[in-house]
Amino acid sequence: MFEDELASQEEAAERIGNLLGWSARDTIEILGGPWRAESDIVDSVNPEFFVGRAADSVALLFDLENRTLTIGKAVGHWANVHNLLWDVEEPRQTFELESLSTWEASEAADAAFASKRRSLRICRYCGELLGRERMAGGQQCYGCGTHVFGAVY
Repeated sequence: MFEDELASQEEAAERIGNLLGWSARDTIEILGGPWRAESDIVDSVNPEFFVGRAADSVALLFDLENRTLTIGKAVGHWANVHNLLWDVEEPRQTFELESLSTWEASEAADAAFASKRRSLRICRYCGELLGRERMAGGQQCYGCGTHVFGAVY
């Protein structure tokens, strides 16, 4: 499982780098990491969408048709029991891919992370840092709710 997750994160960093004309290593250095591709996103058609950094705090939304990248705060919304839909919320900035500088990308990702950081919580059972969309109440994550208390979500 861990190796599959690591490979998936490396693939995501490589794909982001390819879209930006950077190496995977430069992508992690400039934007932070780890990243993973997501397909469930609110209000978008065929996007290239990634969430990443600590606790899935930052969202990258590539619009390949218009050659733009939107960087902003990643926020999950539960559509039903099994579908977590992602959205890109303020602070968010949209850049043209051809003129995006590494400094602009880094600053936008840092601003999104700083905005989400205020709402991050630590699960009291596993100690993982998570966003509110991954917490059952304010004390435990959904995984620990299932494993520790037998809750079914």
